[in-house]
Amino acid sequence: MDIELMRKQLDELGESITYDKAILATAVETNARLLKAREDKDKCVELLNELRSYRSTIGVLYSVCNTKASSLTSERKAIIEKTVEENLMYLFPDEGFKVRINLDISRAGRESCQLLLGSKIEATGDMEYSATTAQNGRFVRQLISVVVVYALNYLRGSDTLFMDEALASSDKMNLTRLEPLLNRMRASGMQIILVEHKPELYDGVDHRHFTLRKDRESGVTKIVQVEEVRG
Repeated sequence: MDIELMRKQLDELGESITYDKAILATAVETNARLLKAREDKDKCVELLNELRSYRSTIGVLYSVCNTKASSLTSERKAIIEKTVEENLMYLFPDEGFKVRINLDISRAGRESCQLLLGSKIEATGDMEYSATTAQNGRFVRQLISVVVVYALNYLRGSDTLFMDEALASSDKMNLTRLEPLLNRMRASGMQIILVEHKPELYDGVDHRHFTLRKDRESGVTKIVQVEEVRG
């Protein structure tokens, strides 16, 4: 019997066993990772299904809310249009102005609106609508802008309206045309604060007149006189 040969074979067998143990340990670890990966996959699939369910629910809620919001927007738009029309009647009783508000939503989700004023065409009797603005200084359009601001404040529940020389470019004769609207504002409980250098604006309107004086050096403004004026 060759002892050295047997010893060599035993050493080789030992090395083989050690190698096999290492492979087995790696296999066990790999199998554990595989099982863990499968569990994680199942959890991910479950979570994905939940997310899809949530997304579907959110989609339904968004649709319902959007429908409701559109309905409320249409209702409020109609109320504003009617309110502006009613107030314009106080300024232009013979014109029969109609009001239309065009709403627009951009792709970025930004909302904008434009107020259109309608008047009848004498030849056909049809209503013609055009945009209004106070930027060009025309008195009629300035009055319309005042009416719109008042109507919006009133609908928002605000009881205060502040205007700083909003009609500064208007002539003294035209300023008196605002009297019916100012009186209606007062009757509705609206507090109107007007900064204006033309007293014609207040003719026929009960008001409290504040005289102010500003120190040009310090910039401090003080009330020097308060006068109750009956229209």
